[in-house]
Amino acid sequence: SSSSNPVSSQIQLVEYSSLKGVRLTREEASALNDLGVASQREGSPTRKRVLQVGPEYREGAYTLTASSVVGSVKLGDTQISIVPKIGVGKTAFMLGYSLDEIRWRDEDLWQSSGDLLEALVVPFVESVEALVAGGLEEAYSEVEEVGSRPRGAIDFSWSGVGLPLPVRYRFDSFDVDTAANRVLRAALLQILSVAGMSRLGGVHAMQLLDAFHGVPRLAPLDLDPFISSDRYKAPLDLARMILDGSGIEPAKGETFSRSLLFDMNSIFENFVVRVIAEHLEGAGFSVDSQGRRFPRFLVDRRRLMVHPDFAIWSGGRCLLVGDVKYKLLNGSLRRTDLYQAISYALATGAETALLLYAGSGPDVQLTIPSTGTRVHAVPVSIDALSGREIAEVVVDAVRKDLAALD
Repeated sequence: SSSSNPVSSQIQLVEYSSLKGVRLTREEASALNDLGVASQREGSPTRKRVLQVGPEYREGAYTLTASSVVGSVKLGDTQISIVPKIGVGKTAFMLGYSLDEIRWRDEDLWQSSGDLLEALVVPFVESVEALVAGGLEEAYSEVEEVGSRPRGAIDFSWSGVGLPLPVRYRFDSFDVDTAANRVLRAALLQILSVAGMSRLGGVHAMQLLDAFHGVPRLAPLDLDPFISSDRYKAPLDLARMILDGSGIEPAKGETFSRSLLFDMNSIFENFVVRVIAEHLEGAGFSVDSQGRRFPRFLVDRRRLMVHPDFAIWSGGRCLLVGDVKYKLLNGSLRRTDLYQAISYALATGAETALLLYAGSGPDVQLTIPSTGTRVHAVPVSIDALSGREIAEVVVDAVRKDLAALD
């Protein structure tokens, strides 16, 4: 779809749509065209372009074409929002489904009429406010310093030589310097750095930030999984989602402030894989994602490792291998998708390869005569169904294929 947009501080377009007549300088157009988000596909890091920027006949006017990346980014004084086709509420539901906190499974909490920023920022600020009201948790941490006045009572009178200064010393400190508090502080700072998020929660975020005085900067290892108390669960879940969507990697310069962007390919894939794992793991099955638990290779001597989105194992045997496609099936399999499915099945020894597409229409089933591999493609109508219904369709498709193997 296409429409026209005059000079404005707010630009909004829909995922995979085009917007004409956007006024940009040549530098802004170049920087916007180079904007990408990092993702992990097929076991290797990739970079997804956010927008394609094409010049028009009028000087300084450009057409913006969105990809599968949704969210918000600030370019100079202009805020650009890319809205998901399936709606903010359903997108946020799928984004949050992989979290263990049960209340994020409630679709009533994701009925936002705004953009993805609003769906994440408002509940995050409210959850941090409730946490701060009860007091931040403290813990012991080991601190190492260098100085001429080491902490503690030290008696060197017996040695007759005293203490050579300065000295490096360690001590245990009981304070708010914990990984959980560092993650929350980083998410609050992220909110304040982006115009759209600042509009939604900036005043509260600034006030709440005072409660994190003494909490240092976020370290890379802080984002690794760790155990936290129940009252930290909700704010930490949302904080990780906000920080996860902030990984913008401009190819040139520092034109962009940090913002919030998500690739719908990853959102749909993670949602589907989490649904499958949740319903099958521990019920006599093991669910592997990207070949992390059960690595398999197309060639001997550990060459050409395959990375299926999910593989279902039982008793050391791969029963079903699958991949998730955020694109339409349209009644026929693309050759590249078919080759990919066959390679996954050959590498894992699975009899059936299941491909789950985003769309509607009839299933497609093929059998490869030379290997006996059955390839089953199933469309999942994410536009028409609710989040819970999508999950039911996914699980039903997997269970039917597993039953067909008996």
